[in-house]
Amino acid sequence: MSEVLHRTSAPAPFWRSEVLAGHGTAPALLAGDEQVGYAELARRVRREAGAWPGAGVRRLVLVEIEPTVDSVVTYLAALDAGHVVLLAAPGRADALAQVWAPDDRARRRDGGWVVV
Repeated sequence: MSEVLHRTSAPAPFWRSEVLAGHGTAPALLAGDEQVGYAELARRVRREAGAWPGAGVRRLVLVEIEPTVDSVVTYLAALDAGHVVLLAAPGRADALAQVWAPDDRARRRDGGWVVV
């Protein structure tokens, strides 16, 4: 048998905060003038993941994704918290929510990102 079949555990997924942090200060995200290193991204993802409702329960989460650092952090935090994520382009979330009935929705509100 091959060596791969004898492994007892798979490597952690790329979105896990501990994997992100392992890349140190190398640039992870560039958005306009903002640059975020992997360690900082991991810190933000951990903080956001800890704030998700329904801790310990896997939920269907609808994230209205945008090309911003906050949007990517929200997406990665939902994954890091163990949720199943449905991504929606801005303006398409309401139509997807009618079909999929997500437990939570993350979207921009009042200049920040909120989970409702």
